[in-house]
Amino acid sequence: MKRPAGHQSNVQKAQNMADGTTIKKAEGNSLRIVGLNLAVIALVLLAGLIVPRNGRALVVVSPFASAGLVSEVIADAGGTYFAATRFDNMAVAQFENSDFIIRLLSAGAILILDGNLASACISESEK
Repeated sequence: MKRPAGHQSNVQKAQNMADGTTIKKAEGNSLRIVGLNLAVIALVLLAGLIVPRNGRALVVVSPFASAGLVSEVIADAGGTYFAATRFDNMAVAQFENSDFIIRLLSAGAILILDGNLASACISESEK
């Protein structure tokens, strides 16, 4: 009787176990699973740090957009322009409604971060 492709006999399985092939595969899979879990944990922690809270958000629009677009996006989303940054495509906005982030994205923002992260970007005239 012919065995299907990829099927191992009991003798072949025993030989693989004796030379450690099966154990090495299991160890490799375990390391991948642990690595994946650590990556997910890191993402969750990072997301907790960068999500806007305390009513301030760092709003980023396309770097190729006109200089006034970021203030237009903030106004269209119903927020208040709070501070300029060193970069024309970023500004700090103040908001009160929790749906402000969704409205910013629909108005044209490409990235919204916690406003506390903006301290490195705020221009000297605004400090």
